Amino acid sequence: MNKKIFQFLVKNLQEAFALPKYKNIVYSADETVVDELPWTPARLQKFTDKILHTFDIDSVDLNQSI
Repeated sequence: MNKKIFQFLVKNLQEAFALPKYKNIVYSADETVVDELPWTPARLQKFTDKILHTFDIDSVDLNQSI
């Protein structure tokens, strides 16, 4: 994965799960499965929209590790 994309994803995951109850979530390229994180529908949509807008793409599939 491109380093810029990976850093973008990790930064935004850290922002999405900034609450103390999520402090045990580790973000690594081979262990973090995005769709298995404790998303609320609104948080997942905001995360997805940010990816789509930042990289100017039409769709994204979040069912694998980052």
